[in-house]
Amino acid sequence: MSKFQINGRPVVAFNTSLENNYTSLVNADVSKHYPNHVKDKVGESLIKELKPGDLISVKLEQKMVKAEVIEILPKVKAAYLSFEDYPSVYDEYQPCDLLRLPTRAEIPTEDLKPGLVVLDFSNSNEYRAKIQSTMNGTMAKVKLIISQHDMIRLVSPAMILGRYVPRNNRKSNKKNVVDNDLVTDLSTDLSE
Repeated sequence: MSKFQINGRPVVAFNTSLENNYTSLVNADVSKHYPNHVKDKVGESLIKELKPGDLISVKLEQKMVKAEVIEILPKVKAAYLSFEDYPSVYDEYQPCDLLRLPTRAEIPTEDLKPGLVVLDFSNSNEYRAKIQSTMNGTMAKVKLIISQHDMIRLVSPAMILGRYVPRNNRKSNKKNVVDNDLVTDLSTDLSE
């Protein structure tokens, strides 16, 4: 696997500020920095405790990024989209009610499945995308902070790695993993 490819698909392809800032982040070795992330379902339990303004660590492709919680959305039906002609750093969740068939017709809920090509009308432009997966449940609307580039995204509990802990707040008697300006305290009890 190339540093900037996942499953043979480019993560970055253009010379945009987002992509330049993304490539400057340290790679996420989730199993090393967050060894209990999947087993303990950290995101699923943590999302219930989050409130606007909280800082969390989120997985974005192969990287870990800091994110500020804007809102917790308790019942969201969303699709994870991979946009045609765009690298995977642009892949994201979008609410299903903002998606249409290429004919611009509404999509019956039962037809929203991986592999379906849709149009995304989440902003002033329309983009063709393929549904990679769907989700029905609690999600967090966050502001991802990627170096000097901020962007608003929906994140699923599976993308939430833990609370963000700034370097100056780390405790010296606990094991910490340092990742540029991200320090993850592996001994923090997330249920506090």
